Amino acid sequence: WANSIEDETDGALEIARNMYDNSTLCYGVQWDAIMRWISQDITINYILEDSSLNGNHDVDGNLIKSGNNEQYKIKNIYDMAGNVAEWTMESYGTDEKIARGGKSGGTDNITSREANAIDTNSGLIGFRVALYI
Repeated sequence: WANSIEDETDGALEIARNMYDNSTLCYGVQWDAIMRWISQDITINYILEDSSLNGNHDVDGNLIKSGNNEQYKIKNIYDMAGNVAEWTMESYGTDEKIARGGKSGGTDNITSREANAIDTNSGLIGFRVALYI
């Protein structure tokens, strides 16, 4: 997410904010809104409980290239079920942020929340940019 709560450099937050004007990491409330939107569609709302078939990883947890197959698209949003969880702006205490979504070798539930130290450097956490237009 960043070096620390006082130093937000060299992390997903800085990258997201520098990608476009008016961009940042996805907020937890935005993630929740997407979950509500998905839950309204009875043809796919089962993925809120088990999104393992939509995660872009194989049964052994090996990563598959992100976004390379229509199978990993949910309502035209790619990769919500994995291969990595995603940093959000959602906080848990003063020095932890929340990663959301499924990940390879872990949860396959796109509704999941996982607290991580801000300076966590893991190949299993990526990020999604929110663009305000």
